[in-house]
Amino acid sequence: MLQKRVEAATAPEMVFQEADLSVRVVRDIFSADFERAIVDDERQHQRLVSFFSRTAPELVDRVELYQESTPLFEAYDVDKEIEGLISKRVDLPSGGYLMIDYAEALTVIDVNSGSFVGRGKQARLEDTITKTNLEAAEEVVRQLRLRDIGGIIVIDFIDMARARNRDAVLKTLRKSLEEDRTKTFTAEISRLGLVEMTRQNVTEGVREILTRPCPTCDGDGVIKSEETIAIEFERRMREIASRAKRDVEAFLVQMNPRVSAQFTGNGSRVLHELETETGRVFFFTGSEGLPLDHFDVVMEGKTADVEERAIPFSAGDEVLVHIIEPHMYEVDDAVAKIDGYIVSVAGGGKFVGEKRLVRIEEPGRTAAKAVLLDDSPRAGNGDGDDDALESKPRRRGRRGGRRRSAAKAESTASE
Repeated sequence: MLQKRVEAATAPEMVFQEADLSVRVVRDIFSADFERAIVDDERQHQRLVSFFSRTAPELVDRVELYQESTPLFEAYDVDKEIEGLISKRVDLPSGGYLMIDYAEALTVIDVNSGSFVGRGKQARLEDTITKTNLEAAEEVVRQLRLRDIGGIIVIDFIDMARARNRDAVLKTLRKSLEEDRTKTFTAEISRLGLVEMTRQNVTEGVREILTRPCPTCDGDGVIKSEETIAIEFERRMREIASRAKRDVEAFLVQMNPRVSAQFTGNGSRVLHELETETGRVFFFTGSEGLPLDHFDVVMEGKTADVEERAIPFSAGDEVLVHIIEPHMYEVDDAVAKIDGYIVSVAGGGKFVGEKRLVRIEEPGRTAAKAVLLDDSPRAGNGDGDDDALESKPRRRGRRGGRRRSAAKAESTASE
């Protein structure tokens, strides 16, 4: 029939078109083993009934039209099941769980007993392990089918001392695999409890379809720590200092405050050593929104010029700050941070977690000392409304907060 269509057709013309998704699904997997097929679209329901009327009339009665007000996926917890396909952990009924780790060359599934310790006082460890492994064998196959995992697969069952128990687990695994339409090959279970198998790659897999690699770690699952990045940046700062012109005295370096804190913490010991060895002065600027590996020299020149731009506050500035933690050494004092710039607030210990208006007394390169102007609480708790409290940018490179005058001007305008 298709050949005749080809011969009679005049290009370009369609001679064959694959059925839509719903028809392909029921055609490939729906059989007498299934209780019913539930469809929430009337047109799709009619299409499936028509399909089965022609191909398998005995299955027509098993196609059901869903007409409830609750969404179909919500009614049968399908969304929850899809969400679980992305998770590495899969819980077992007894309390054990699977850990599924994906690698480039293979997929590893680790079986853990978790909270399952057996039933009753006479429960033996071997029986507990065997029960967990039997549950895992069935669940592993289910996950392979749901996630459509292909390639080399290694299953690490919990070690079992008795050969008959290992045989029982392997038998359960193979029996479950018989229901899998995808071609598989399973090796014997080793003395270490490992089972090696291969499964034909059919699709990309649910994980690849539903997700994309993390833009920060590129799918590796780990990123460099602040300490590691700071060590790399220290090398770059040494190199920059060695190549700079003779008249360059200082640099303003932009980086994430969590990284610059590695230089300014512990009394700025690392920073002092760097400056002593290079003969140059380094100032830092940046915000929490910057990537951890961000590094940029935004200014270089005379120390006084760079300092003028780098230090965010002058003596006498009145700033609204969010006090985040007690001071490490002074019991009655507290610490506030504005994009990594530390403000020590005298007498602020009892106001941790609140916002207070303070006056800058002694501004420095990496920190400043301030005193409280009043004890009255300020609006907001510092968890998302900081943008509304920031002043307009000024020449000195202000990092945050606002002056009392700015607050009064806003109040007058609103009245």
